[in-house]
Amino acid sequence: MIEKYTIAAVTPWKPEYKISSELMDGDFEEWAVAENGGIKLLVTFYDDLDKKDMESLLERYSSTYEIYMGDSSFTGSD
Repeated sequence: MIEKYTIAAVTPWKPEYKISSELMDGDFEEWAVAENGGIKLLVTFYDDLDKKDMESLLERYSSTYEIYMGDSSFTGSD
């Protein structure tokens, strides 16, 4: 399969590849700080991910989350 698509390498995708430098540095805008001192994040999922799977992931990593209707974006704070 690799030869068919001329893929040069396959490496694991690390979570830090998708995190903004501001988030990594702890530099949050005022609106993003939750009342409990946690941070609010906007998480966007691909459209083909089942809603139950999205919620399961969010529940694993966040104490609260909100669903924005009409797309696959959620916010959570912890």
